[in-house]
Amino acid sequence: MEQQMQHGPPYIPPGAPIGGLPSGKVDTPISAVFLVIYLLGGLTHTFIYSHNRTSLKTRFGPSRFIILFCIIRIVTMSLRIAQTKDALSISLFITARVFTTAGVLL
Repeated sequence: MEQQMQHGPPYIPPGAPIGGLPSGKVDTPISAVFLVIYLLGGLTHTFIYSHNRTSLKTRFGPSRFIILFCIIRIVTMSLRIAQTKDALSISLFITARVFTTAGVLL
């Protein structure tokens, strides 16, 4: 199967993304550690939120944002690991940049 060269947009931006271009030797272990940290944080806050909602009949709004932030960061770290394997994929590059920016804006 031949890989087709794309002659039209979208193009990979000439500058490095936030955090630089990922390399497998450095970024994969670090991203995996952060992936586990955000996974544990998201699960912990989901448990706390559901416990407060059922037992105390109260909803703590900021906890929802923390859960959403952890989910976005889990996706971001997964995409960063995927980028180390296929650094020239334009769609992967754009998706990783969108999720990185979404976590910053949240």
